Amino acid sequence: MTFEQQYQQLNQQQKRVVDGLDQNILLLAAAGTGKTNTLALRIANILRQGLAEGNQILCLTFTNRACKEMKERISSMESAKDITVRTFHSFCFEVVRGYAKQSDISTDLMISDEDDCLDLLKELDLSAMGCDNLQPVQQFINHIKEQKMIFPTLNFQQIIQYCYQHDRMKLEQVCSIRGNLNQVQYRFLLKYGAGLVKRYNRLLEERHSVDFNDILA
Repeated sequence: MTFEQQYQQLNQQQKRVVDGLDQNILLLAAAGTGKTNTLALRIANILRQGLAEGNQILCLTFTNRACKEMKERISSMESAKDITVRTFHSFCFEVVRGYAKQSDISTDLMISDEDDCLDLLKELDLSAMGCDNLQPVQQFINHIKEQKMIFPTLNFQQIIQYCYQHDRMKLEQVCSIRGNLNQVQYRFLLKYGAGLVKRYNRLLEERHSVDFNDILA
């Protein structure tokens, strides 16, 4: 279908998204309500209006599935071949590798997925934690590293203390199974969590690797 035919199928709110090119927008809608198609038509309208060239447009998604869907939606557009469509992680990884030679980052950098990161944790001595389940440990590390992006001047121990004081429920959820808090594991992570994150990061560095949080940071 042509742009006009697709445009006529939109509801009024979706048309506002496509037409409102004079300002930034925040598009919030439930799954299956046509967000991807609406954003694709917004991009098409930007190109039609001559407000940008294809190589000036960057589309970032959270998942590979959404990335593939967005690529399919804009594939028939004028200058679509010049539009960059990536997931957040793949785009950031590409940027990091592009600047590797100008920094102390290894040029053979790799991404460690969740399974790889769990394997790293198995190399650490966590016997004092009183639990063999490493999933909460990985969630704890991910949360602390996410907070590090928000509070870059704080060290890991300070971040843990901040979370304990201001977002204790999140830390308790990490160490809970079916609503039951593992007190031993919880106290272990509060006391040794900062050193644990450092050792985990050191293992990543030794393998010339980064996790998903690192490439966003």
